[in-house]
Amino acid sequence: MDSISETIIIGAGPTGLLLANLLGSRGIVTTVLEKELPPGDRDIEGGHSRAIGVTPPSLEILDKVGLADHLVRRGLPISGAVVHSRPLDRERSPLGELDFQDVHERFPFILSVPQHVTRDVLENGAARFPSLTIHYGREVVACHEDPQNGDGPVTVHCADGSAWRARFCVAADGAHGRTGDTAGIRKRGAFYRPRFHMGDYRDGSGLGDTAHLWFTREGAVESFPLPGTQRRWIVQLRDREDAADLERILRRRAGFCPDREDKLRESAFQPSRSEAETFHRGKLFLLGDAAHTMSPIGGQGMNTGFGDADLLADTLHGLLRPEEPGDPDRRGPDPGDYVRLRRRASRKATRRAAAGMWVGTRQGVILSAVRDALVRILMRSPLRRTLARHFAMIATAKTTSGAPPR
Repeated sequence: MDSISETIIIGAGPTGLLLANLLGSRGIVTTVLEKELPPGDRDIEGGHSRAIGVTPPSLEILDKVGLADHLVRRGLPISGAVVHSRPLDRERSPLGELDFQDVHERFPFILSVPQHVTRDVLENGAARFPSLTIHYGREVVACHEDPQNGDGPVTVHCADGSAWRARFCVAADGAHGRTGDTAGIRKRGAFYRPRFHMGDYRDGSGLGDTAHLWFTREGAVESFPLPGTQRRWIVQLRDREDAADLERILRRRAGFCPDREDKLRESAFQPSRSEAETFHRGKLFLLGDAAHTMSPIGGQGMNTGFGDADLLADTLHGLLRPEEPGDPDRRGPDPGDYVRLRRRASRKATRRAAAGMWVGTRQGVILSAVRDALVRILMRSPLRRTLARHFAMIATAKTTSGAPPR
């Protein structure tokens, strides 16, 4: 505990690593503490992640540190989405189609890429910056400030007995991280009622680079292409439905049944939401899932965390390097701006994710018929372009980020 970093980041997931790259590109001395093993010693898949979609605003942020093109090369651009109400073999025409070609000039798509690949790109990017170091196998157990010295450093203690000091600390340790708890920051949350089961398969569907959604009276199905000729299928489970019947459910609702022998991995989940009472206290900031979680349906969570990292990098830069000249007509964001803007962004994304899930999961003859009629009207109206931008999170990024004017 001899040297003092400018910033300690707890957690080397995609959001924490993106912040590390943003700070490293500015020469800010940053230490990342990660409880997992180094890349060469851990499971490359990193589990069955639900975060596979990277939106154009997130790619813009990655481009600031020269990593957008690297990620695009390892991902698969999704060019559009088709919404169905019946199985393919019994459908006259889909409810509607969304085209992502006009959502962004440079990145006219949503990038499908497994989270472990995103993490790998960010880890490799971090190695470029001499002011940035990542320490693996360091599980943080406590983070505290000296109450007698308000200008002193924050101290982070690890399970192995090591201690680290920095001027500021960022908790990027995920939805189940305890750093916020040790600082007395409470988090409230709740589960949504729908349950889902998802499986990744070798893709023989012929559905190409398009996402397909089925809104049926029995429940929802989502299907997304993955790199490496794979495809993800997500099904909503009814109250007494068994996840072991995944292929049978897909045949009945979507009209397509992937071969069980082609299944690569599967997992079940029940969406939830949570929000910390504050995203900042003293010299501690909360980032990404450590601050807020939302339903993964719609792919808003990780991208919202990337927006957090972008604004927090500006905030920390202003706190650590106030002497550096900037635009005289604007001031950098302060901690209050970070909390206010990112709380607004996360709540907006949470509402959107919940609304999208609510629409897709309505069951029964009457509710499904009403839902189908509304979706058909919306997706065949001029609002279709707005819906495409909604899925790509364009409007969310435009209205909830950036530094306020002086």
